[in-house]
Amino acid sequence: MSNMIYSLFGFDLALSGEMLMTLLLVVAVSLFLWFAFYLFSEMSFMRSTYMFYMFIFLPIVIHVITSSISTNIALSLGMVGALSIVRFRTPIKNPVELLIYFLLIASGIVSYTNINLYVNFIGFCIVAIILIALFKNYSKKSSFISFKDENEEFSFLKLQTNKAVTLDNYSSSLFQTSFDGNSYIYRYRSNNSETLESIIAILEEKDIVSYSIDKSI
Repeated sequence: MSNMIYSLFGFDLALSGEMLMTLLLVVAVSLFLWFAFYLFSEMSFMRSTYMFYMFIFLPIVIHVITSSISTNIALSLGMVGALSIVRFRTPIKNPVELLIYFLLIASGIVSYTNINLYVNFIGFCIVAIILIALFKNYSKKSSFISFKDENEEFSFLKLQTNKAVTLDNYSSSLFQTSFDGNSYIYRYRSNNSETLESIIAILEEKDIVSYSIDKSI
């Protein structure tokens, strides 16, 4: 049957089935990685829809491109030239976001070039995620340290919002972020209570679930 299809359309059914299974494996790994980063990462960009699309489609696109240019040098050079004109208008500010892009690109390339190496890649990702989970659990236990010194007294703001917020002007005051499944929790510290009050003032009231300013954590 596959020989008949190949003779009529030049389409190798067995080879296409193998590629389809590999792509399904790539998608499964991408979903696993997305869920792990979503669960353990406290960065706001991981909650966006575009990042979910990136996890799903980037490894697939890289896999298909790699399979297309692997045996054709002229096509590979043309592809390099075509991709060289692609530019990101939004700069990547977070190194973790850059790490995610390289991770997804590596997933797409290795899944085509060496399936045995890809299995090792999956194992490495699982071990890395376990270490991240352990580190996060440890950092939670040790994050509530005292910021007081003998000559200075701080005020602390606990802010709970219904969506992720980024306040670049107050990033130096932010010392902890978390997500409880329903809302985002931010903790700020400052030796000037007016600074903490200004954080509340610039946010829209509908985005704030609750907040409190105290002299202790």
